[in-house]
Amino acid sequence: MLKPFKPEIHVASQWHRTIGNGVSDSYLKMPPTYANATGYVANAQGKLVAFDLKTGAVKWSRQYVLPFSNAPVISDNRLFLGTLQGELIAINAKQGDILWRRQLSSEILAPVTTNDDIVVAKTVDGAVAALNVSDGKEIWTHRDDEPSLSLRGQSAPVISDNILIYASDDGKIAALTLQGGTELWTRQVAIPHGGTELARMIDIDATPVIYDGTIYVSAYQGRLAAINLQSGRIIWVREISTYTGLAVDAYRVYLSDSEGYVWAVDRKTGTTLWKQDQLLRRSLTAPVLQDGYVVVADFNGFIHWLARDDGHLVARVRLSRDGGDDETEDFKYLQFAKWNNILAVPRNINNTNLLVIDRTGWLESFKLQISR
Repeated sequence: MLKPFKPEIHVASQWHRTIGNGVSDSYLKMPPTYANATGYVANAQGKLVAFDLKTGAVKWSRQYVLPFSNAPVISDNRLFLGTLQGELIAINAKQGDILWRRQLSSEILAPVTTNDDIVVAKTVDGAVAALNVSDGKEIWTHRDDEPSLSLRGQSAPVISDNILIYASDDGKIAALTLQGGTELWTRQVAIPHGGTELARMIDIDATPVIYDGTIYVSAYQGRLAAINLQSGRIIWVREISTYTGLAVDAYRVYLSDSEGYVWAVDRKTGTTLWKQDQLLRRSLTAPVLQDGYVVVADFNGFIHWLARDDGHLVARVRLSRDGGDDETEDFKYLQFAKWNNILAVPRNINNTNLLVIDRTGWLESFKLQISR
């Protein structure tokens, strides 16, 4: 149960709307994306909506006969989405027309990455495919063997200059040349332990973060590591398990672990700086940074703001569909928590607004109001 505290900042709901049925029973993470003043959000039933970031007003809405399975990514007026059938779809961001479709080897759960010339998608069978953004023609494909048992989710590939970084479900991270897919280096981040396949799962489902020439990556039932981008040299390693994601600033790496602790560790050394224990067993999302705060959302429709310097709670709100202003919860809400789940990481908009979507497709914008 959540414990009350004295809020230090004010967070107000600006608008809300429903986007179809969201991901419904599927364990898919499909946060909105945005460019300029327009946001975009898709659901698992093939609906794609463009909306005004300030008001939530719909600019256009299209229904496709496509089982979308990942979050939209926008680049140069193109939206890229994957499907459960393994298709990568490019859509015109101004009207919603399909520009091209390309069949890949397996379903696409992770968002794609792009540098405006090449779009890269990772599929659940271990393939990494680079395609031309203009017409979807394949440039190269790199394949890895995947373990027989893994978590339902995948980390997204990441581009830094002309290097592509991707992680796999067997606890490895690799660097490829972006233009040709040639392997530069591979490192084992997590090492399996235990006598069963379940105990030995070491998926890297958290998307690696690159900051100042260093890759930060974490694995389920495994490790948090800092790795040199160019050489693949491991700088430091911590024994922390997470499957959601990381956030990084100039001083710290932030993560929510598999038990519900929120951590901040020193970016250069991996030393623990603080550890927040008031959100245990709440199935937290990956953290996102907003102004001077760390934000996580949970299984019961709550969003929590923590101070970056020491991790103490400074604000909490609940999605309007779940009570809005309630800062605590009654047991009756916990009995049906599934439909309150916030699976996707909240989306920070210019450090003042936060977009949050839950499992049912309820999308809400919150404004951070701080007196300085």
